[in-house]
Amino acid sequence: MSDHLGETVGNGLIHIEKGYEGRRPRTWITLTPTGDQALQDEITHLKRLIHQIEQGNST
Repeated sequence: MSDHLGETVGNGLIHIEKGYEGRRPRTWITLTPTGDQALQDEITHLKRLIHQIEQGNST
């Protein structure tokens, strides 16, 4: 597992489940409710930035 994924697990943003699909090992990564809220907040922030840039106010 990458350091970044480990950090997001530690922060409660994602849940990692390891298992098998047939004989092949698989890893499933899902957002927790906290992670989903963090993503929605980030999307809102990015939309605001895009709007500011489109309006010519990059500050």
